[in-house]
Amino acid sequence: MRAKQCRHGTHAYSAVLRKVEIYRQNIEKLAAKSEVGVHSYRLNKVMQSFDAWEAYVYRLVDRLLEFEGNKMMRHEQVILSKKIRNGRYRLAREKDPRLQKEIQETLDSYLRQQAQLDNLRFLMEKTRLDLEEVVSGIGAVYSQLQALVAMDVRSRRTQRLAHGIEEEQSELDDLLAALEELYQ
Repeated sequence: MRAKQCRHGTHAYSAVLRKVEIYRQNIEKLAAKSEVGVHSYRLNKVMQSFDAWEAYVYRLVDRLLEFEGNKMMRHEQVILSKKIRNGRYRLAREKDPRLQKEIQETLDSYLRQQAQLDNLRFLMEKTRLDLEEVVSGIGAVYSQLQALVAMDVRSRRTQRLAHGIEEEQSELDDLLAALEELYQ
């Protein structure tokens, strides 16, 4: 089941989503051409995992699009540094201790908000990197599958490559599980 809840249309991540779809199509073609046996078993195992990988890519893209499309947050990022600067300026010039206290509380609030925005920007950059890592992992699995199908089933190199595919698949599954835990 593919999770295509992501906003359709042209956006910065359209090429990434298209690349994942092409990987899916190409792996499906390899599976269709593969004779029943060891290769088809491995290809089917990869296809079962692929659904989860693809769904995760769409969730990451949704998260990034939501963040990047949030006009209020962009506006806050722009004006918050000005508010902090103005608050510090006013605090330095204010003589009345009661007003100083109010200005300091407001300034502290702005600084907390800035820290939260900085943390959010960090998380979104990490999300972009996670997206790249997952897509790269899918590409590595696809390349290994192509090589596996091209080789003789009985060779030692084929067996090593098949083991490498299983390791890559396991690493991708582990990465997705870790990222899911992090984002929950």
